[in-house]
Amino acid sequence: MSAVKQDNEIHSPTAWRRDLREAGWTEVNSITYRDPEGKLWRGPYGAWRELQRRKAEANHNEQAG
Repeated sequence: MSAVKQDNEIHSPTAWRRDLREAGWTEVNSITYRDPEGKLWRGPYGAWRELQRRKAEANHNEQAG
């Protein structure tokens, strides 16, 4: 079980970039990220929000199925 993250570990550009890298996203430049499927996202915040949406959707589908 992972440790509870502090607010500044979740809501900072450094944390967003870390989460994106860990999920397989790549930084194209300082404001553009590519998801594992190859789609481009403006970020890091926009890309990170999409990552969170996908995680929530996957979690919902897992619980429903």
